[in-house]
Amino acid sequence: MNGFDAVGAESKLKLYDLYLHKMDETLATRTWLAGDNFTLADIALTPYVNRLDMMSMSAMWENGRLPRVADWFERIKLRPSFAPSLLEWCPEDLTQDLKNFGAKSWPEVEIILAKAPGQ
Repeated sequence: MNGFDAVGAESKLKLYDLYLHKMDETLATRTWLAGDNFTLADIALTPYVNRLDMMSMSAMWENGRLPRVADWFERIKLRPSFAPSLLEWCPEDLTQDLKNFGAKSWPEVEIILAKAPGQ
């Protein structure tokens, strides 16, 4: 109920952003997170990045911010298992709520990310 004023919310968002940056750094030297092949590492992180995308938070990596994460996620979305596993089962009203409430939250997220170390 407290949104980003909730205890720990801002630090968790910054931690999420740190992980995205680590992914981008890792992807500078390999095609996938654990090497040149799609592995469990990619599978494990996909739901987290997808949820951000569903919440209209893709600006965390788009528009040149984290280009290798953007490329990685585009390749993830092309996999045949992506949509059935992560999108098609989700009720439309939940999908719309995530999108709408996330978009409303984005300005505050953007401010928090601007304060994150290394930004």
